[in-house]
Amino acid sequence: CAVIGDQHFIAASNIKVNATTGKEKITKHSKLVSWGWDKESAQVKSFTPHTITALSSTKCGKWLFSGSNEGSLIIYHTPTGYIHHVYSNLVRPVTCMTIDHSSELLAIGSNDGVINVYSIPLLVAGMPDEAHFSVLSFHSLPITDVKFSSCSDRLYSSSLDQTCKIFSVSEKILLCSVSFPTAVNCLIVAPTEDIVYIGGRDGNIYKLFLWNIPNEDFNIMDNAVDRSNIFSGNDTITCLEISVDGSTLISGTNGGNLLFWDVTSC
Repeated sequence: CAVIGDQHFIAASNIKVNATTGKEKITKHSKLVSWGWDKESAQVKSFTPHTITALSSTKCGKWLFSGSNEGSLIIYHTPTGYIHHVYSNLVRPVTCMTIDHSSELLAIGSNDGVINVYSIPLLVAGMPDEAHFSVLSFHSLPITDVKFSSCSDRLYSSSLDQTCKIFSVSEKILLCSVSFPTAVNCLIVAPTEDIVYIGGRDGNIYKLFLWNIPNEDFNIMDNAVDRSNIFSGNDTITCLEISVDGSTLISGTNGGNLLFWDVTSC
């Protein structure tokens, strides 16, 4: 899903529910559904010829980017709802994407463990080759999440290879890699960028202090782990979000539950 400006959000799904039996069926084509924050029912529904696997929107909400499992990138002009550009087979199958705070860069994670970074103005202008800013190929398994810093040039990524990696976008280099005892599904960076919360397949959320990473290739289990820095659960963590003031962490689980954590007291 993606937030469109400050009034709408949009979600993509390739699951179709049989109205008679209630059974779910996975289709090859995704449905895009848009809601207003003040509406309980969907306002706009549309269908795409692609299986959408990731969505991200520019800060102003004018441009919506969607990635597919075929490796295509589709750009929507949200005020009109029209498709602006379709770049077929731009990358390997897309698993996640994110846009930086200035809406200048788009990072796309793929199932081959590679992160491609593109210039948004050049993509919108129809110049995908010129838009290709960098390739970050340091993961060995599919990328599960990517996040830009809100106050620096860092890019954070997580992967099924059980690592979280931190990059300098401007220098196009890997700054450090942190290993975990489980495959990592998602991450979120605190607004002050001093902590990264890591969601694991083992149901735990790991609290990583950025000022306490001893070297460039660090295993979080090498040192004595303070259990107070691990929020334990019994279901796979699938998504993470944090409040603007950094006091409340929200986690989604594979079972469809939302958990709210007071991180100031945890």
